[in-house]
Amino acid sequence: MAHVQPIGELSVGMLAGFIISQTRKRFPTELFLDEELSRIVGGVFNAFNWGLIRMADNQGIAEKSLYRLDYLETKDHLATPWMSREAIITHAMDTTGLSLEVVTFALTELEERIDMELRIKNSVRIGWLGTVTRSPSYPSGYRIILSEDLRLPSAL
Repeated sequence: MAHVQPIGELSVGMLAGFIISQTRKRFPTELFLDEELSRIVGGVFNAFNWGLIRMADNQGIAEKSLYRLDYLETKDHLATPWMSREAIITHAMDTTGLSLEVVTFALTELEERIDMELRIKNSVRIGWLGTVTRSPSYPSGYRIILSEDLRLPSAL
């Protein structure tokens, strides 16, 4: 049985570098700027943040000053009921100007990179997003302990 480490670390820069490398390998004849490929990670995280805001609005969290959302459980990687995988892809396409095929590939690679970390670590801290562990309820989901900046209602 593999030894599981307690926590890993993935910076936004590391994830962007990984996406740049993997996307260039997958699309060797395409010409991409590093900046536009690295914006995919930003687009995905921005979409996740919009999902948090939608959730808070939907559940009236902003009006409940004593309520605080410290973690979020997802059903399928970074997708939530308030920001579907398709919406994340659309948001990242709008952010980067890249095609559906490229952004879908990059999101899948990003998810697989997080999954790989979680196979060898109990949890992984990701840049400003927070600390990610496996969801106890959904096989392809995450439990994300939100970074201080994303905790609600303070993020609103």
